Amino acid sequence: MAYAGIDLGGTYVKSGLVHPETGRTTLVQRTPMPYLASGGAAGEIDADALMALVRNEALRLADAGARGLLVSNQMHGVVLVDDALRPQSPVYTWQADVGAEIPGGTAAVVDDLATGLGEGVLRTLGNELRQGLPIVTLACRARSSRTPPDGDTALSVGDFVTSSLCGNVVRCHTSNAAASGLYDLARSEWSTSALRAAGATGLQMPDVMDQPGVVGQVRIGDRVLPVVCAIGDQQASLAGADLAFDELSVNVATGCQVSRRISTADTSSPQLRPYLHGDYLATVTHIPAGRALNAFVRLLAGGTTAEDLADDWTNLERMACESDRGGVRANVAVFPAARDYPASLQGLTEDTMTPGVVFRAAMEDVADRIAQAADRVGLDGLARIAFSGGLAFRSRLMRDLVTTRIGLPARVVDEDADALSGLARVARMTPGLPG
Repeated sequence: MAYAGIDLGGTYVKSGLVHPETGRTTLVQRTPMPYLASGGAAGEIDADALMALVRNEALRLADAGARGLLVSNQMHGVVLVDDALRPQSPVYTWQADVGAEIPGGTAAVVDDLATGLGEGVLRTLGNELRQGLPIVTLACRARSSRTPPDGDTALSVGDFVTSSLCGNVVRCHTSNAAASGLYDLARSEWSTSALRAAGATGLQMPDVMDQPGVVGQVRIGDRVLPVVCAIGDQQASLAGADLAFDELSVNVATGCQVSRRISTADTSSPQLRPYLHGDYLATVTHIPAGRALNAFVRLLAGGTTAEDLADDWTNLERMACESDRGGVRANVAVFPAARDYPASLQGLTEDTMTPGVVFRAAMEDVADRIAQAADRVGLDGLARIAFSGGLAFRSRLMRDLVTTRIGLPARVVDEDADALSGLARVARMTPGLPG
């Protein structure tokens, strides 16, 4: 038995047949996410192109024998739709800076939200507040006099896709509800305080479910497939990694997240997110990793504009392994959502201004940030690290730097154990799918 799995990532839409019995994925295909032009539309997705892509992949996989459809999605996106599911706003992703033109920028909006909501309410919302969260995106729109009309519905990227496939607004999994910054995790309901602060009290919000389930069906060619609620890609990836309660998840890819499973909604966690089994993740996200290190690779490789940096990475990591940081301190926060933005280099001398030393310093800064995040989520009761993500899988140096700092043994999750293999596990626990 196989199902169509579609992961709406930050760079690619990845799709394939997921096999619950083995957790494996076959017929995998990656297609660039159809973003609109850069500039004012940076971080915004072309909704029509996205749905055309998804339908094409669903047809491809249905023709290959898929008996249902599961979706995971990049976190924190939002789009407003009318009763006919027509987008009434861009499909904003977590990378969109909607407040760029506002006096004081998005940072001023975040500060005002933090003050207005207060620490107690913020903790019930998962303790996340920064550029790219729907609560911030909507507040920026409101400050720009773009308050949505009463009756529009706010959907995550994944819920927009599943709703469009099914022809009506479908139920939302808690992983996506919580990722909005508008959902009260303590009460398991949409927060009126958060909606008011975002200037979005006239919005409709989808019903929320705390376990994966079938939310509708879609006709693909001459077949009708059940559709499972979309879930966050972090939760799907950790399901693919089969994260245990006694493990610290260190996912190092384009970005980095450090997480551990906890059984209750502990709002004192640095960030609190629902998982899949009625339990939660204490987590720290938006740690600079591959995206930031790629910027250093381009710099140190002579300003290359090549898309494939694999050879440059290999050479620089080899030089980094043969060097130490030599007193050089790197701050790799090259993008605005990262803590300590903007990036910097300190302590350079004539002797240490070499590619190996600088790249070593950059990788050690990532490892330092991971260790700090591990301390924040807590290491008590943990037996080992579970490394996942493409960068962790490929870079022995990164794994060594992290394990040295944290002091736990580690296992490395197979590179293929990603959101799609997580969807295979989700399929096993979803009632209503054809067996």
